[in-house]
Amino acid sequence: MLALGLYFKVMDTFRFTFDGAQLAAVETSSNDLPVYCEAFDWVKRQMRQIMSGPCQGFFAGGPTPRDCARAVTEGFRRFAANRTSSSGD
Repeated sequence: MLALGLYFKVMDTFRFTFDGAQLAAVETSSNDLPVYCEAFDWVKRQMRQIMSGPCQGFFAGGPTPRDCARAVTEGFRRFAANRTSSSGD
């Protein structure tokens, strides 16, 4: 959120349900602001190399979560800069 110029604490919640020792279900929730999804969609469209590079396979347990997080953060910075420069013109 800082890369978007926002001072907002994101709170993700994960709820795990077990059946004995077996993981039976996972539920998630988040308080992400709509601009987060807008920025992520923008990065996927405008900076496709991130999804095909450092984030390839990330959501399926890919090998480079640190590199992906850094690349997406840079993408968010660019999104915010583009949004700011577009809003005043």
